[in-house]
Amino acid sequence: MRRGLKAALLAAGVIGLAGGAAWAADDKPSTAKPAPVQPPLNASVRDVRDLREAALSPDGKQVAAVFAASTAEGGQSHVWLLGADGRSARQLTYSGGDKEPGERAVAWAKDGSALYFLAKRGDANRLYRLPLAGGEAQALTLARPAPKGTNGGGVQAGWGLKADDAEDTDPGSFQVSPDNRWIALVATDGETAQRKAEVKKKDDAVRVDHDDRKTTRLYIADAAGGAARTVDLPDNVKSAQWNAGSSELLVVTAPDNEDLGPAARLWRVKAADGTSSPIAEAPKTVRQPLWTEAGAVWLAQCEEDAPPGCPGLYAYDFASKAVKGLTKGLKGTLLGNLTVEKGGKSVVTPIAVGVQQKIARIDLATGAMSWIDFAQPVVANLQTNPAETAWAMVASGPAQPGAVFWTPSLGAPALRLGGPAIVPADWPMTPSQTLSWKNKGLTIEGLVYLPKAASASAKVPLVVIVHGGPSGVFQDRYSNLVSLLIAQGWGVL
Repeated sequence: MRRGLKAALLAAGVIGLAGGAAWAADDKPSTAKPAPVQPPLNASVRDVRDLREAALSPDGKQVAAVFAASTAEGGQSHVWLLGADGRSARQLTYSGGDKEPGERAVAWAKDGSALYFLAKRGDANRLYRLPLAGGEAQALTLARPAPKGTNGGGVQAGWGLKADDAEDTDPGSFQVSPDNRWIALVATDGETAQRKAEVKKKDDAVRVDHDDRKTTRLYIADAAGGAARTVDLPDNVKSAQWNAGSSELLVVTAPDNEDLGPAARLWRVKAADGTSSPIAEAPKTVRQPLWTEAGAVWLAQCEEDAPPGCPGLYAYDFASKAVKGLTKGLKGTLLGNLTVEKGGKSVVTPIAVGVQQKIARIDLATGAMSWIDFAQPVVANLQTNPAETAWAMVASGPAQPGAVFWTPSLGAPALRLGGPAIVPADWPMTPSQTLSWKNKGLTIEGLVYLPKAASASAKVPLVVIVHGGPSGVFQDRYSNLVSLLIAQGWGVL
């Protein structure tokens, strides 16, 4: 429901300020009956879980999702396997102790036989492979030679390998090649033995950007055996993306320090020998590139005169070397979750518009954009399988805690999949009202939530949640904080 700010608050008998100020539409004492007792939620906050991410299987029939356990359960994140039938769900991974934060960045082997994820188990953060036919997850050792080491200076890598006289790297992201033969890993150099000893002795002072400097590198590992090699690139590697033929990668690099301005660069890297060539036409703010039918698409600083953090979508043609802006004048914010559709001629992506996050399709030739309807107001983590026989996303609304949804095609009705309960069963589900008002010529949107006791004749205390911008917004998704306040009789704006 969309209403004017003043009208909506007056109709509910509410206009207030942060800190619990309560104003009624008039000054007469309230004759409304007391609100019914709501379930106490202060203690049950410890029972709230969180859905972090989801990955659709290659055949489109299952989704691997990462759920964070509640505080009462230890707070670790774990991988669950959800069936596209909406009924089956089972937990696949478990943490070994309080010092293990759990799993993240889950991805499928391209034949559907295994799941990959990152996890810190013991002292090292590593990539793991979990065979779905049964068996334990196996860690990929990826270690660089220690200073003055005796191992000949090569990278030591392999599934289950014990590295000698070497230091574990810290993988931050990875991607399995479409042909399932290779894994591109972006990993940062680990702590040296000397540095670990200094920290243990509390002798841990550093000169910022000098003693604490570590290089983030690109490695290409054999998916079967785990042997890996380093790709030599200037600066730190930020991301790597395979092409459909598994022969090349689009790689973004940037120096340690960009205090004097953006300095990212985009490269084409051949998988066979690691040779690289720069794409000189890419701007210094380039990020999250993807391959298209004729070239690439990426995000970079928008064309308008705007502060940093305003992303625009650009298409690049390899043959003509022309860069074309596709989203100039966009009334919304691109978030980076880009999916190039089959054929490479269009992109689908969630876009933040007001208090919603909607799915848009953008034509890469013309920039024409169309909206795709979805039942929930906030959609993220959108993805499909290679054949585009299914789509999965994480979505939420004021009365729908974050959940994985599955659909055979965009625009078709979506099925909410199973998984552990995100919030306790007795938590309230309060609908929102969308408000809008003008400020210096701009239309601003907000959300108001009212308890059942609110009426034109009843005083209802109001909490105003003030937050910053421009990239951060309060969206029309389920909010634990709002639910807690509503249960205690507060209105929330």
